[in-house]
Amino acid sequence: MENNSIQQQNNFEEEEIDLIALAARLWGKRKFILKVTGVFVALGLLVAIISPVEYTAKCVVMPETEGGAFSTSSLGGLGSLAAMAGINLSASSGGEMLSPAMYESLMKNVDLCKELVQVPLDFEKYGEPVKIIDYYTKKEYEEFSFGKALRKYTIGLPGTIMGMFRGNDEDKVEPNVGEPYNLAAFTPKEQAASGAISQQIEITTDPKNGSVEIKADMRDPVAAAQVVAAVQSLLQKYVIKIKLQRAEINYNFIKERYDEAKVIFEQKQEAYARHQDANRNQVTALSQAKGEQIKTEYEVASSLFNELNTQLVQAEMKVKEDIPILTVVEPVTVPLHKSKPNVPMILFAFIFLGGVMGCGLVFGADWLASLGVENKWVKKIVG
Repeated sequence: MENNSIQQQNNFEEEEIDLIALAARLWGKRKFILKVTGVFVALGLLVAIISPVEYTAKCVVMPETEGGAFSTSSLGGLGSLAAMAGINLSASSGGEMLSPAMYESLMKNVDLCKELVQVPLDFEKYGEPVKIIDYYTKKEYEEFSFGKALRKYTIGLPGTIMGMFRGNDEDKVEPNVGEPYNLAAFTPKEQAASGAISQQIEITTDPKNGSVEIKADMRDPVAAAQVVAAVQSLLQKYVIKIKLQRAEINYNFIKERYDEAKVIFEQKQEAYARHQDANRNQVTALSQAKGEQIKTEYEVASSLFNELNTQLVQAEMKVKEDIPILTVVEPVTVPLHKSKPNVPMILFAFIFLGGVMGCGLVFGADWLASLGVENKWVKKIVG
């Protein structure tokens, strides 16, 4: 035990000496590390200067999450009446509205994206509104981006070369989305514009209160606000569309049950009337018992028919409703200050990278020197 303790203490002292030696080595090469860091700071400043300016606009909305137009839970005792009459109401398709998390998925809807790229935006540098599809596909609106150009001619170079052989997207034949399937599909321009604008839009949900935040980054503050407003409007439109589709399904379901209840009601009504006529002068116990049974069935069918008639009217009104779905908590406003580039964050990142690179070069040069590598750069750093 004593030997193990002594050995652990010796190992700790050796590690401490090594760390002190490494720190002393870095301190001795502090001027070199500062020079490397200075170069990275200059690179950071260059990146901050040439990075495109962007403005961020946002709004916060609260989606409706109430129950649907019709569900078995809202019928009260109607379900038991329907069971007595032989009608099944358990297949109701009523349910809750879309959860807030579904709004992110809605932004992938092809029809919504096709409408979004047709939205005109106001840019300060252009004299007239420009559609999103034109802004991202026409060369006259193409703006230089150092980062985009760097990616295009470095990691994106193979794709750029292949694109030269594929030809112009305008020469591509548009997909046949007509009959008999009537499928939705992008044209090449729509796909390019939709992909570009989707990268500028961010939709996040707050699981605590169910709110939805819509953000958009654009080089023009007015255009950023207009994109957010357009997304908010389209989301509301498509949520209403989905809600009304559900209401129509509920209406059709109730209409089918109503038709069934009407047939049963008319049958029970006719049976009750026939029994009344046939036993007008008879007062036997059997006749009275049979009459009470037929009367009870008739009253149950009548009650169910009247209740379903009320539900049918309500469902029809629900189909015709066109109410706002998204309650605006924080309206969209035109941003006054740029959000990108974040100069302090860029400089901090490059200072950190510069320090790490400087330390790495010092240790790398020492390691190469220990291997006997003779190079003027290694000698300069080590020396």
